[in-house]
Amino acid sequence: MNLSRSASLFLIALIALLVAVLQFVAFKFFFYWTLWWYDVMMHGLGGFLIGSIAAWAYAFELKQRVKLNTFFWIVGATLLIGILWEVFEYAVGFRLYDGLYQSYISDTLSDIGMDVAGALIAYLFFRRSVHKLR
Repeated sequence: MNLSRSASLFLIALIALLVAVLQFVAFKFFFYWTLWWYDVMMHGLGGFLIGSIAAWAYAFELKQRVKLNTFFWIVGATLLIGILWEVFEYAVGFRLYDGLYQSYISDTLSDIGMDVAGALIAYLFFRRSVHKLR
């Protein structure tokens, strides 16, 4: 399979729509506070989304200007966004301390780990399906 620029962008839009719908559902039904695994899933999907955007940007916009290994570009971009998201969560007081996690630190590390796992999956997927990443 060799995805084109527009097909890759369409796939990313579908992933973004899925994440948005799941986020809406989570807040409507309090899933972040009642389902321990929902936050983990959302960070994995979010990591996949950010990794996919980074892969698309690298393959179709940046490859000639950015002289960085594709893997490090995708994972690094996702890691940066994930850390910024955790800083945002801390700043606005969105922390889960009520027995769902052992501590804020383990929650943060778990979230960043799932972000990176999602980015790794995006890297593997786009590396196989977008010729320009090879």
